[in-house]
Amino acid sequence: MIARSRDVGLLNTIETAFIESLKRIEQNAPTTFEFDPIQTSTDSVTIAEAVEVNVHTRADEEARLLRPMDGEQCCSRGLECEGLKIANGFTLVPYSLRTNDLRCLLCKRYDALSKYYGQTLNDITPTPFPWRNIVDVDGEYSSDACVIPTISAPIDPFVLHLRHQYHVRENRVEQHGVHFRSAPIAAGMGRRYDAQR
Repeated sequence: MIARSRDVGLLNTIETAFIESLKRIEQNAPTTFEFDPIQTSTDSVTIAEAVEVNVHTRADEEARLLRPMDGEQCCSRGLECEGLKIANGFTLVPYSLRTNDLRCLLCKRYDALSKYYGQTLNDITPTPFPWRNIVDVDGEYSSDACVIPTISAPIDPFVLHLRHQYHVRENRVEQHGVHFRSAPIAAGMGRRYDAQR
């Protein structure tokens, strides 16, 4: 019995050291990744495309879950805005990745996930999401609230769009059930996904 408790203690020490090293890597990581071109061959045609994936924090996203102020731009979806589809909702401000894209964060999540599920159901390798989210790091999203990469879907973590997790509070939309809070993990229990940026 004593040997077993030493093994568990050793595993906890190793896991703690590993998590601390991931946190140090995350603190010094860039916010944008540039990948080597992907070579895709179809018959005699070769297509090369460079993929750039931006990293968005929970704080960045929540800062744009707002009702537009007087004169401020609204989501380009207008009456079809996902912000209107939650209880007591309203059209949200745009979440701009590019200046010409004026959809709000919720509409962009909805569109990206609709495309992902459509590709998955049709046995098509999913295309990358427009950005990735940091998961299982204090103050960021929980991996339980995200689409997580798998061998068959090599994509970056991306927050799921679930209307029941959004609640209106005054002039902003709050997300519930998506936040990560660290807690001690017993040896062999749970797994941390993609803690580095």
